[in-house]
Amino acid sequence: MSILDLAADCLRVESVAKVIGKGPGTGNFRKKVVSDALAVHPDQIQEQIAHDKKLGVSVEFKPDGRPVFDNSQHFRRYAKAHGFRHRGY
Repeated sequence: MSILDLAADCLRVESVAKVIGKGPGTGNFRKKVVSDALAVHPDQIQEQIAHDKKLGVSVEFKPDGRPVFDNSQHFRRYAKAHGFRHRGY
């Protein structure tokens, strides 16, 4: 993917956001979100699931170790349980 493709994607997202009245950062996921930032090593998925259970949260993991969140509330609950500060996502 070239920088021009990325720029075109960005412009499409912004124009769609204007049409539907919701821009990035509104906290309303339109589809499931896969997080790279909260990923674990694939060998540690079962260990992470056990740790999450102790914290009272649960999340599905992709085989590569990335968690999948259903909506923004799910993401916030999971991040807060792990000590991450919510910044309006």
